[in-house]
Order: sequence, then structure tokens, then C-alpha cells
Amino acid sequence: MLQNAYRNAKRLIAVMLLVFIFCGTSFPAIAAKEYAVEKYSNAKPELMKLKEFLYTHGYYLSTVDVESLGDPTLDDQTMYAVKNCCDTNRNLEGLVYDEGGILQETWAKLDYYQNLIQNLSTPEPDASDAPVYSRIVYGGSGVWPIQKKLAELGYIKEGMQNDIYDQATIEALDDFFRYNPLAYDQREDNKGLTPEIQATILSRDDWNSMPTPEPEPTPEPSPTPAPLSGTEKARAWLTEDSDVFGLELPRFAAGLIAIVLIAAIIFALVYFFGSNGSQRKGGRNAFINEKELQFEITYHGHTEQYSRPIGNTIKIGRNVGSFPLNMDDRGISRKHCEIFYQGRELMLRDYSANGTIVDGKQISNTSCVLHKGSTIRISEHLIKIDY
Repeated sequence: MLQNAYRNAKRLIAVMLLVFIFCGTSFPAIAAKEYAVEKYSNAKPELMKLKEFLYTHGYYLSTVDVESLGDPTLDDQTMYAVKNCCDTNRNLEGLVYDEGGILQETWAKLDYYQNLIQNLSTPEPDASDAPVYSRIVYGGSGVWPIQKKLAELGYIKEGMQNDIYDQATIEALDDFFRYNPLAYDQREDNKGLTPEIQATILSRDDWNSMPTPEPEPTPEPSPTPAPLSGTEKARAWLTEDSDVFGLELPRFAAGLIAIVLIAAIIFALVYFFGSNGSQRKGGRNAFINEKELQFEITYHGHTEQYSRPIGNTIKIGRNVGSFPLNMDDRGISRKHCEIFYQGRELMLRDYSANGTIVDGKQISNTSCVLHKGSTIRISEHLIKIDY
């Protein structure tokens, strides 16, 4: 009875554990919200452009303080405009309002749907059909009639009308205000173009055009010089200055210098690489090849003489070369050292684990110069060099 109860309890615990594991891995964690701009922050430089868009499309309250829109902060009145825009255009996917700020997806959709978002500020046509203007700030649209007027007066090129209040339009308006009796500063406090100045510019047709610059005087043609004869041309060419190694020299002098340099180069090539050069080079090799070294080798009181030319490197060791050492000496490495010429100097290079003593100095895995009468100790062998 107790065994059955214990078995059933174990099964129940196992089932509960499986359910817990399944439930714990089946529900993903709620993703954190990603804000493009958080409420009361000014982290986005493009926020001013969004404010302009929401204002020109009528999503702010009618009592909004226009001057306060110059503050690059996501304030309460802008949050109201964003909510108004999302509610009005709820048919557009992705426009979601959030109390904490503008979500990343909503920010992207506001830019993507600019041509589809309803414009609540479009006035109803009245009987008088009088144009209605709204304030235009830097980067805003609605400036095409002004650009058309400026193009007609020559302040802006034809085809440059892009309906954007950009730097080119601002500079063209600066010229327009300079040549016409209008005291207006569009840069003052980022004022832009007020409805009043737009109505003033577009209501008149007697504005001064852009002054045409006076043409520069055409220089009188210089008289054509008389043609030179062949001798005069050759003399002029030879006496004309030429730059040689930073020196201004006549061309004939530069030509002589070039000929001398070419001759010197050819002579050097023949001298060093011609037949005589080969003989000299061979003579130097012959000196090294015919140089005979005398070795006096002493081991345990027994001395013997050994000589050989140094045409090739002399390798000394247990398993290399034919240098006559007594292999009973266990201190000799398989490749102990080697003797060779480097230029005109006789050198020894050590490769052993125990090192080599040259003229009383320990040499380990490095090279040293040998002289006439130098002594080399390899383990229990003493070698004296003569040549």
C-alpha cells in the first residue's frame, strides 16, 4: 500500500515537473518597448521636422503656442498631436500611440506615410476664394508659390522649385529682400516665412528683378608674332631653360649632362659586370677557396694536425662534416658549430646545447670572429687555428 502511494507520488511529481518545464519554455518573454524618442526628451534632431509636419497638418490644439514649437523637446502638446494623428489615421498599419513616447515603429511609419496621413489644416474653400497661408519654417513644404515668383524675377533658377524651404530658397529670398523695399529677417529666431510676408510677396507684380551683372570687357587680341625660320626655331629650342635636378639650365647644357650621365652608367656596368669584373669577382672567390686553415687538435694529451681549405663551410659535430674529433667525447653535439668566411672575416657559429668556448669566452647559439691563433674548446677538445 505504501509502496503504491510512493510510486504514485513520484509519478505526480514527474508530471508536474514536465508541465512546469513546458510552460516555462512555451511563453516567450515580453519584449521591452523600443522608443525612438521618450517623453520629455530631445534625443532626436528630426523631432523639429516632425513637429512642423504635425503642425502644418493640423494635429495640434488650436490654442497651441507656435513659438513653443521651437523647443526640441517631446512635450505634452506634441504627445497630444501624435495621439491625434494615430487616432485619426488608425487605418494605417503601425501607427500606435504610447504614453511613454514615440515608439520606434511609429516613428518610422510617420515618415513612411507622410503622403497618406490626413491633412486636418486644409481650409474649406469660401466664396471669396482668397488664399490662406501658414507659417513655413526651415525644411517645411508649401513654399512652391514663393519659389515660382522668385524664378520669374530671376532670383532662383528655373527648375529649382522643389517646394522645400531649404538653404537655396533662403539665399534667394535674401537677394530678393536686398533689392526690394522689404525690411524682413527670415533668420531672426528661426522665424521663417510668416503668412503675412507670403501674402505680401505674392500679392504684387511690380517687384524688382535680380540685377543682371555687367559683362566683363572682352580683351583685345594680341598681335600675331611673325613666324620664325628653322634656324631661329632651333636656337630658341636649345636656349630655352629646362629643369635639371632643380636647376634652371639651357636645354643644350641639360642634354650634355644627360649624355655624360648615360656614359658613366654604361662604363660602370661594363666595369663591374663585364669580363674584367667577372675575373675580379672570381679572383676574390679564389682567395677564399684557396685559403687553407691549420688546426691543432688536442684531446686527453694527444695532439694531431689537420688542415683544409675554406672553400665551403666547415661543419663540426657528431653527425655533420668530417672534422676529426674523438666521438668518445660525449659533450659534442650532433651539430656543434661551424666555421665560415663572412666577407674577409673568419667566423664561428655555435649551435650546441653545451656551448663553445672561443678564446676563453663562452659562445652559445651566436656567432663570433676568429683570429689567427684563436683557441676553440669543444667539450674536452682544444683546437687552435692558424693560417
